[in-house]
Amino acid sequence: MKKSQKEKQQDYFLEDIRDQIKDKLENDARTDNDLMFLAVMKIVPKMVDNMDWNEKILDFTKKYEASLNEIEKLQPSSELLDSYQMYCYLICTYYLLTEEKGKKIFEQLLVWFPSKKGKETIATWPTAFIASLFRPIELEGVIYFEDIRTKERYKMMLRDEEIINEIKSFRSPFLSLLVPSDKEYVTDMILETETFSLIDPAATKNLSKKDWEEHVFHWYKDNLLKSVTLEHSTFEDENVEFYSAGRLPNETDFGFANRLIEQDKILREFPYIDQLMQLLVKTVQTFPQLFLNQVNVLPLLDAIKILFTDLDMDLTAERNYSNHQGHLWLMLITEYLAEEVASIQNYRVASEFWQMEV
Repeated sequence: MKKSQKEKQQDYFLEDIRDQIKDKLENDARTDNDLMFLAVMKIVPKMVDNMDWNEKILDFTKKYEASLNEIEKLQPSSELLDSYQMYCYLICTYYLLTEEKGKKIFEQLLVWFPSKKGKETIATWPTAFIASLFRPIELEGVIYFEDIRTKERYKMMLRDEEIINEIKSFRSPFLSLLVPSDKEYVTDMILETETFSLIDPAATKNLSKKDWEEHVFHWYKDNLLKSVTLEHSTFEDENVEFYSAGRLPNETDFGFANRLIEQDKILREFPYIDQLMQLLVKTVQTFPQLFLNQVNVLPLLDAIKILFTDLDMDLTAERNYSNHQGHLWLMLITEYLAEEVASIQNYRVASEFWQMEV
């Protein structure tokens, strides 16, 4: 069967990602295969426009994640939002390691991964991972993570002194998901619980491994949301801006794009609003996997403003753009929607336009 243009574009997108990973693994001695595959597990499934994958993942993760209304009402700070996003990545990874349908996606990712090194060990992760609350213990200069439930200790591969010192400073257990490498355990998901309420040992002592994991996930999310509420009430003047990129049920592409534009007063007054709307709708259609409840959509709106501004500079150069998430949107749009970007050349405004008062 002949592939559609959208399918061809996605194949190119995935091949480009695979080439970048391969180059990194082959040419950067600091890059670890296991940590790279962990990153693939967290990110690639949500970047692939595969309705079968997406529906399976969302059906599982929605019981652990905050609702769209919770995220919008809480207006989380960037620090706590980062923690929530890491928590969502952990839940996605957990799905790929525990659920039958998730394990099939895991196997497909392992075949796709551009390195043979360590694949036999990675293949054991669904039966060998540990998701729990841990305490750091240092013995003879080596860091171990001790599972507070089982008291088992896991020798960790930690090379970054800054991360090591941060972990050693924790006064409370932290949430993590560990997987084995050849000789040690690795993770790139460490979530602090400094201000969280304590878990009742009597209520959890007889839980199975799976029940304990589910209990800890819900406990972490509930406490994180309470922390966001506390921080919001304590630092009201901070005025952290956040608007969820999640779509509403049965919302059309146009309706979704229009709702996003409504969040910015200046965008609503843009003289070439039809052209701007067309580009935003195309962005929504091209990258549906990036519009998640826990993602802040405001950096995308900033990137759209940049694209519609008459500037004499390389828009994709990171040094020219201070907002990392906005820069990522610029990179994606200019690379995968090059034709659409070229078509708006005559609809750009001076940078002063965005400074206007409305």
